[in-house]
Amino acid sequence: MLGLGDLQKGERYKNTDYVLYTVLARMGLKQVALTYDIACQYKKNFFARIAALPEKLCALDIPALSWGLPVWHDNVHDPYCEAAESVKYMVGAGKTDGEGPECVWAVLNPMSYMTKEEHPGARHDDLEDKLNLHNFQKNIRLVEAFRAVAAGVTAEQTREWSKIVLEWLADPTKKNPYIAPKGQGDALI
Repeated sequence: MLGLGDLQKGERYKNTDYVLYTVLARMGLKQVALTYDIACQYKKNFFARIAALPEKLCALDIPALSWGLPVWHDNVHDPYCEAAESVKYMVGAGKTDGEGPECVWAVLNPMSYMTKEEHPGARHDDLEDKLNLHNFQKNIRLVEAFRAVAAGVTAEQTREWSKIVLEWLADPTKKNPYIAPKGQGDALI
């Protein structure tokens, strides 16, 4: 899912809230995982800010939200914030890096120069065409990557890793399987 909005000046919460809320309210999903380089701060008071939007918007239902830090941004947060908020450890997020929106900017930035003089309808059509191509190519790469990873994991490994994670999810006081012991390299999973 991607929501785009023309911002007057930078990523102000009010503009970002509006774009995010209107996209979420129209998706018809029950749960959504979101990544943002400042998710740990942005999620604070999100629903209070949403309540301050125009009344006709506030009546729309939005799905349950899970927030996470993209992996290229999580290492600039303190270790506890990184462990608690990183998309690497988000339940249901799979092996995403959460950097999808950042990667899209590399594709869209050149489009901004080509479309800035266009009528809004033509601009939106051109951007939509570019995003459709981007998403199609991404889906092809995801299928190829999944097949490569699945070929290297045994059913026994999957059961063992699933058991460790489910035990930790049921009792977070147990050792976090995603955090490597100091000086021992990789985490359990």
